[in-house]
Amino acid sequence: MPMNESTRHVDLLRAFAKSACPICALVLRDMQQDMDTLMLERINKVETHLMFRAGRGLCNAHAWGVMRAKGGSLGIAVMYESTLLSLMKDVAKVKPMGTASGFRRFLGGGKSVGDSAANQLEPTGDCLLCTLMNKNESSYVNIVAENVHDSQLQQAYRDSDGGVCLPHSRMVIRLLKNPDDIHTLMDIQTAKWHELQAELQLFIQENEDNVPQSEMGKEGDSWQRAIRYLSGEKDVFGYRR
Repeated sequence: MPMNESTRHVDLLRAFAKSACPICALVLRDMQQDMDTLMLERINKVETHLMFRAGRGLCNAHAWGVMRAKGGSLGIAVMYESTLLSLMKDVAKVKPMGTASGFRRFLGGGKSVGDSAANQLEPTGDCLLCTLMNKNESSYVNIVAENVHDSQLQQAYRDSDGGVCLPHSRMVIRLLKNPDDIHTLMDIQTAKWHELQAELQLFIQENEDNVPQSEMGKEGDSWQRAIRYLSGEKDVFGYRR
């Protein structure tokens, strides 16, 4: 396996020890690194500006996230200024056809007039950081799928807090072609879900019995882990990807 993939494999095994989906955790780590790289190293590349303009800037989540990246406000201003310049050129091409007649509105033609103008303002490319995020995520998903039969990965999976989140579990399963690998993954992950369900039941019962949070065990934060392992880690999903 290539050196980069070998390093990612090791990182993935270590990430299973965290209290989060390991794929989510590494995607978030890489996303921050990509933001910093974008602002510090790629900011002056023509390719970067072309991709930035094609995407009409970054998606909502990455646009606000990049404010935390190294490099400062100047780089953001430069890229968004050129993006606005490109947008204004497309705005100049918008030529509304005028108000649709009553008969055309009755047939639904009025909507197409606005659609035509709005479509001119749509991005012609993907969010630059979403593209990198997809690439990183796909790499980790593939590593899990290709090594489901590996005893080291299986042990890290079994020792983990909750395994892999449901969205990423679906991605891994879709790549599996061997029924035995599917059964292996499902057996390990299902055991994690059963544990979480039991902790949620205990948490609910203890709340009904007015047990103080300070006296609860692992079940005390089970409701938070339910969100984490069924919906994925915060800031991983919901982007333009």
